[in-house]
Formats: sequence, C-alpha cells, structure tokens
Amino acid sequence: AFIILVVIFGALPSRKKGAANKGGDGGYTYRPDATPGKPISELKKKDPNFSEAEFLDKVGNMYVQMQNAWQNKEWEPMRALMTDSLYNQMSRQLDALKQKGLTNYIDNICVMNSKITKYYDDAANDVIIVELTARITDYTVDSNGNVVSGSKSLQKFLTYAWTLTRDKNAKTVDSDGMQTVACPNCGAPVDVKKSARCEYCGTVVTVDAKDWVIS
Repeated sequence: AFIILVVIFGALPSRKKGAANKGGDGGYTYRPDATPGKPISELKKKDPNFSEAEFLDKVGNMYVQMQNAWQNKEWEPMRALMTDSLYNQMSRQLDALKQKGLTNYIDNICVMNSKITKYYDDAANDVIIVELTARITDYTVDSNGNVVSGSKSLQKFLTYAWTLTRDKNAKTVDSDGMQTVACPNCGAPVDVKKSARCEYCGTVVTVDAKDWVIS
C-alpha cells in the first residue's frame, strides 16, 4: 500500500511555483466553545475594509514568498512579514544550513486551501489563526549537488497552523498598493511588500505591526 501511494503522489502533475491560491473563499465558522475565539464579524466592525478572501490570498502569497526566500538563502525579505522573534529563529536555522554547505529546495509550490480557524484579540494585538494546506516538492542537496534528503519527484501534502498578529488599532490597507514605511536612516519610502532593505542607503527596515505578520 505504501508503494502504491508513492507512485500516485509521484505521478501527480507538477505545478509551477507561485500557483494560484485555491483558498480565500472565507468559510470561517465561529465556535462558541473555542475560547478565546470571537466571531470574525467583531473584527469587521472595527475594520470594515477587512476581507477574509483578500486576507487569505495574502497569507498564501506569504507562504510562497517564505519558501522562495528559504530556498534562495536570502531571508531579509521575510523581515517585514514576521515578528522579530520568529524571523531571528528561522534565520539561525538557515545559517546552520549554509554553514553545512546545504541548500533546501522547495519546488512546485501550490497553496491548495486556506481558512481562518480562530480570531481573538488581547491587550495589544488582533490575532488570527489560519489553517493552510499546501503541496510542495522538498529536497536538500550538498555543495556537490547530491541529494542528501527528500526527493525531487515525490510531492508532499502539508497542513500548517499559522498565527498572524497585528496591532489591534490598525486598519486594513489597500492590498493592491504599496505598503510603504519611511527608512529610519534616510527617510526614503520602502515598499515592504518587496523588500525589507532600503534601496537607497541599504538600511534594513523592521515593521511596526501595522499589518499582519506571522508570529
């Protein structure tokens, strides 16, 4: 039975990296026993521009961007999308791979589904938990290009529970426009959707929790 499953997974058609997110259709159901969860309508009351579909699409894009940054060994673009503690933790893990001369490849990324499973707030932040299901090809090679773990052909189906936080007084910004902050060194605008580094002076810019970040 195991061999049959492997053959089936390996025969599935590949999808290019960055495939469209199949989630974003809402579907959040408030569960009164899910303490300290609240109905998502409570968030929409104070942030009328909040859209479940747009939020989940954003999360799917975050997932693809994270996997690309990990594979490219360029972690800085994730600084604007994560809390400092999570960013630093994963940066250390990536540094450990670099020191061993290893590269972890994540190919054929497809976010298959995503849904909000809980919303709540605390004294400082709004918090949303998202269940995200993705399909990837995951393998690691050494400096000579030899595969040391994983498989170039076997596709993995993974389910994540992501916690995203935002300042509870923040409001939804235009999802199609630039999310800009001023560089603390030279004052130039930095589009944190593209990079966390100022293109003018090279200063690394951190976020101030005005938009959703992975925690």
